[in-house]
Amino acid sequence: MKKSGLLILFLFLLSACAAIPLRPPQKTVSIQPGGETLPFPQFLGSIGNEKMIFIGEQHDRKKDHRAQYEVIEQLHKRGKKITIALEMFSTAMQWSLDEWVAGGMGEEDFKNIYYFEWQMSYYLYRDIFLFARKNKIPLVGINESESLIQEVARKGTKQLSKEALESVKFTPCSADPGYAKIIQGMQKPAHSGPIPYFCDAQRIRDHVIAYYIARLAETREDTIVVLLGGMHAVRPAVPKALQKHGSYKYKILMPGEYGRLLGIDSKKADYIWY
Repeated sequence: MKKSGLLILFLFLLSACAAIPLRPPQKTVSIQPGGETLPFPQFLGSIGNEKMIFIGEQHDRKKDHRAQYEVIEQLHKRGKKITIALEMFSTAMQWSLDEWVAGGMGEEDFKNIYYFEWQMSYYLYRDIFLFARKNKIPLVGINESESLIQEVARKGTKQLSKEALESVKFTPCSADPGYAKIIQGMQKPAHSGPIPYFCDAQRIRDHVIAYYIARLAETREDTIVVLLGGMHAVRPAVPKALQKHGSYKYKILMPGEYGRLLGIDSKKADYIWY
């Protein structure tokens, strides 16, 4: 065959391959312990009887937020009454979440408030926010103000009142070496610098979040879907702090990236998605 003929054949095969759409790999879930693997849709049909579902995320990873959306959507389709608890909002801004869900606030105003509270792209969470508004699903802020967390990171907990620490049942990182190891292992380079109490600051955040989740559980029959960073969703973090306020049935769903960091340890997460 002449070179020109070979070239035409090559171009034909190339165009034929380009015409075949490539299917994205199907998400699967590894159930711990044991590592049984299920397709993500099949997994979604198996959850919802827990009081709380913690869904960890890497804040800037789009696929993590898509998985969160799919869990929320599936629970809603199955008629589950849910509340979405958000690390992304402090309790002081609850009024804005209430107005948004009720339809009393435009998206541009809501987006501005979001950026005031959280330094990640609004569009990572937009589908979740819109779905909650459309279906009147409560959104609840469960975080402390970032200024207070940063103050603790720099100066420790000494500026917080004894009553405040007792109410959230706070214990320092020094009392929990396993927790401290997780925080150190996940500390980002951006967090390096003059922040000697970084671990205690994250622990304060975990205990505050746990405190507000417990308050929600006391007043609502809903399944509470908690969206938060993977560092806070692992069992030794918020879930463990939550147990100081009562015995609650919960599940933890984590991105595979955190699963690998944790050695896919069933003591730290119930499900790992890929």
